[in-house]
Amino acid sequence: MQKSKHILISLVLFALITMAVYSQSGVIPGSSINWSYANGVLTISGTGPMPDSHETEIRQWQSNLTDITRVVIQPGITSISRWAFYNHSSLTSVSIPGTVTHIEYAAFWGCSRLSSLEIPNSVVSIGQYAFRNSGLTSIIIPDSVNSIGIGTFYNCAQLTSAHIGSGITTLPNNAFFNSGLTEITIPEGIGDLGSNTFSQSGNLRTVYFNAVNSPDRDVMFTVYLPFYDCPGLTTVIFGDNVQQIPSAIFASHVSITSLTIGQNVNRIRRYAFSGCRGLTEIIIPDSVHTINDQAFANCTNVTSITLGSGLAEIGFNAFINTSITTITIPEGIRAIGAGVFSNSARLTTIFYNAVSATDFVSTNWHFAEIPLLTTVIIGDNVRRIPNNAFSGIRTLENVTIGRNVTHIGNSAFAGCTGLRNIVIPDNVETMGTYVFDGCTGLRSVTIGNGIREIPIGAFRNTGLTEITIPANITNINSNTFMNSSALTTVYFNAANCGDSHETNYHFSGCTSLTTIVIGNNVRRIPNHMFANISSLEEVTIGNNVTRIGNSAFAGCTSLRSIVIPDNVETLGVSVFQGCTSLRTVTIGSGINAIPADTFRNTGLTEITIPEDITSIGNGAFRDATRLRTVYFNARNCENITDPINPFYNCSSLERVVFGENVRSIPANLFNGVTSLEEIVIGSRVTNIGASAFAGCRNLFEVTNNALRPQAINANVFSNVDIDFCTLYVPANSVNAYEGAAVWRDFWIAPK
Repeated sequence: MQKSKHILISLVLFALITMAVYSQSGVIPGSSINWSYANGVLTISGTGPMPDSHETEIRQWQSNLTDITRVVIQPGITSISRWAFYNHSSLTSVSIPGTVTHIEYAAFWGCSRLSSLEIPNSVVSIGQYAFRNSGLTSIIIPDSVNSIGIGTFYNCAQLTSAHIGSGITTLPNNAFFNSGLTEITIPEGIGDLGSNTFSQSGNLRTVYFNAVNSPDRDVMFTVYLPFYDCPGLTTVIFGDNVQQIPSAIFASHVSITSLTIGQNVNRIRRYAFSGCRGLTEIIIPDSVHTINDQAFANCTNVTSITLGSGLAEIGFNAFINTSITTITIPEGIRAIGAGVFSNSARLTTIFYNAVSATDFVSTNWHFAEIPLLTTVIIGDNVRRIPNNAFSGIRTLENVTIGRNVTHIGNSAFAGCTGLRNIVIPDNVETMGTYVFDGCTGLRSVTIGNGIREIPIGAFRNTGLTEITIPANITNINSNTFMNSSALTTVYFNAANCGDSHETNYHFSGCTSLTTIVIGNNVRRIPNHMFANISSLEEVTIGNNVTRIGNSAFAGCTSLRSIVIPDNVETLGVSVFQGCTSLRTVTIGSGINAIPADTFRNTGLTEITIPEDITSIGNGAFRDATRLRTVYFNARNCENITDPINPFYNCSSLERVVFGENVRSIPANLFNGVTSLEEIVIGSRVTNIGASAFAGCRNLFEVTNNALRPQAINANVFSNVDIDFCTLYVPANSVNAYEGAAVWRDFWIAPK
């Protein structure tokens, strides 16, 4: 009997031990939540949230962790706690009731055999790393969930399918990092994408991006990149409800070969597709109005870009370093950033159709550094070419200006050193300053008849060899052709061109300019127009010119001869002043006055004053130090009353001959010409003005052909030692001269 009692006790103890191994239960400390375990199944029951269970004494089923294959959470439980099922490596199934609202931090981290899980519609949040390193192959996040934490599905390498519910507004950092996803749809409600959200998801092939208003991030793309290092990603599709594409969203994704941009996208932000070297074609829909800086930079294999009609702004370097060969700038463009197509090594042609583009920044050189760009075609709907629009394109060779362009902006083609010829059509009415400045290869320009004014520096430092100034030009500004060192010939046909300022120097530095041809339609040569052209050698004056303006050819130090035709009626002051090489001048019969300083400081050796001259201005031949002979034929020239006589400081003037038609010698005409040695007076001279030859101290010979000596005042020859001066007179008039005042003091001899 006693033995039987021991056996019974032993059996009971064994049963209790067995129950302890295969069936356990308890209450989680500090809560009313119960747990039980039996045969691989862990059951959680009770009411309310599970308390945090990171500590092993709270997670009381720890000893069975590797044996648990299934977890059943009973209705009434409202949250799955932090670390609840951390590293339950044998867990394959979880049942979550409709009472659970929160799945907390790392709840299923390391559940490597958990391949599927149904999240009920009651759940509103999923915590950070909740399913990290789990074995999930697919997941549906219901619309009830409004937030997921950082790294929620981090390193879920088996996860090939994920549906993100409409309640989610933010996809945080690393949410699907190193997942096995093959495609993903970003729902409309997403307002933000974190860094590395889908990074290193090597199987990801396609992204459907439907986020309507994803905000931009003011960060460098190198620390953002939600899809960084997804080497299999080939296709990106932006839905029709998307309004903007965020910065750097797909930057440096070299594997993307297909890009579709939805029909309601209005902005593509900076770096969005920078470095997507797998793209070959970019189509920007009409809805897009702004492409920000470097949005498509370094897409090196893109050969075709279509810009939509709604595009208004393209940012800095937006399409730098592509492989396009042509590009069309649409009509709606208003602003283009610096270097927009720079380093696009195959780009040869730009079709420019921007109707209302604002002026470009002078230092930006928007289309510079494009090594093969040779052609720019301005569309027929364009009315103005903006300031600096094509400046600095050194390879540009051909420009076609549309038939409705009326204005070419400041420096629009400045620095285009490869441009060889340009035709400015008749429809162009105005040009800005320095429009072709620095076009050193420019050889030929045709200026249309719509242009009225050539602005400051328009053709400065070009390679022009000749230029025709058309009849319609009414004003030429300063430095227009300055430093165009290859320019040899100017055809000046401007019929009514206004005067220039004395400091304008239109042709300064044109060191090869030798020839000026004034057209037959020109009536006046403007003041200062050709002044200071040091290389000028030849001037042809048209047969309808009636006036040559002040200083028109002053300072042309290489000019050797000039013929002023009979049609010229008036000369301005100082017309040829400083023409130090000028040796011969023919003054036409239409001139009746030689104004002040007209031939001052020239290289004349002799001059003929024609018969119809009635006035000679102050210092007209002053400082002409090579002048030796004057043939004075003016019949009725007025007295010279100015303080400086016309021939002041003509230090080589030795001989003066008064023609047979001269009636009167003006007063002071040669006053103070100390070098004068010989005077020949015509037979018809009846009057010699006061001091006409006063101070001619070297005078030693006078020939007077008048039969009757003129009645003269002693001051005519004042300060002249006439006692040693020979007077030659007609043989029959010797006695008359010997009896005439002043004349009798000469040594008189018959001629």
